[in-house]
Amino acid sequence: MSSYFTKKDIAKDSLLRAIRAGRYRPGQALRQNDIARDLGLSSTPVREALTDLAASGLVVYEQHRGVRVADVGPERVRQVYSARKLIEREAARLAVPAVDAAALRRLRDLLADMAECRRRGDQENLMAADEAFHLTILGAGGNPFLVDAVRQLWDAFPRYFIWLS
Repeated sequence: MSSYFTKKDIAKDSLLRAIRAGRYRPGQALRQNDIARDLGLSSTPVREALTDLAASGLVVYEQHRGVRVADVGPERVRQVYSARKLIEREAARLAVPAVDAAALRRLRDLLADMAECRRRGDQENLMAADEAFHLTILGAGGNPFLVDAVRQLWDAFPRYFIWLS
């Protein structure tokens, strides 16, 4: 994403982080006006963000009921992980020979951050450090299209749901 964030980007990022962190659980209703109020935004960018998240399958619209976080069934998990296995394996294959000393230092620092977050029980920052760790590896491969594909799959089924079960 560019350094310029629209209100929709802010709403989408906030919703995605809340779902990843378990503040919104699978099946939970998402009230557009409540979210807008919590974020200090109008309902329009929140509605647009929910539409984007619905396109990725992370939330679902139900007629006469509104929006809810998508349920995570076994078939969806299998499908997402099958696609992730193909794409992440290729991204990692490209990255391994390209990881330099600076990336290795960054990875060590992120591992230390993850250990500290785990010790403190700081789940949200643990997830952020874990994502940064994986993106550091994937980014070393020099193929931003693969990295974007991986991120889309992460958003289709946030891997942190497993951590929060």
